[in-house]
Amino acid sequence: EKGYVDIINSSAKSLLGIINDILDISKIESGKFELEKRKFNPFKEFEPAIELFVAKANEKEVDILFYIDPGLPSTIIGDPLKIKQVLSNLIGNAIKFTPTNGNISIRIELVHKSDSKAMVLFSIKDSGIGISSNKQKTIFDPFSQADSSVTRKFGGTGLGLSISSNIISLMGSKIELDSKEDNGSEFYFEL
Repeated sequence: EKGYVDIINSSAKSLLGIINDILDISKIESGKFELEKRKFNPFKEFEPAIELFVAKANEKEVDILFYIDPGLPSTIIGDPLKIKQVLSNLIGNAIKFTPTNGNISIRIELVHKSDSKAMVLFSIKDSGIGISSNKQKTIFDPFSQADSSVTRKFGGTGLGLSISSNIISLMGSKIELDSKEDNGSEFYFEL
């Protein structure tokens, strides 16, 4: 009986994720997606968000290395919820596409700071299956995945990277990608 409850719970979460993705992409396409601007502590926001993925990675026997630069300001202004949404998507993908005994490196580093601004680099690098150069051109398009077999094998809606790319674009930046097929991927952006 517990098995059925677990399946129902997992299916409900999966369905909720799909609904949220569709709502987000609809808001983005209609210009109704709004960003918050508030003060937050990057250590208090990002560390717990990333730690949530450690257990998931451990289940797959994937090592996560995480570095958050101690030189980051303790208060920055932005939309921490949306940044965490992007990080969650990129880290979730890294775990999904990294085989057993692989590794993932997550870095949040201060690039430079002036009196009133800080430039921060966010990077998620994995030793996973990688993305071929011809698929890299469309990977950020809505409903896009490397190919249809990816959807069957790994699941997902193909909306996560499109939503993430749009969020970072609304924040005035761009998600960059370095990847080779069978040789891992790195997604990174500066804010």
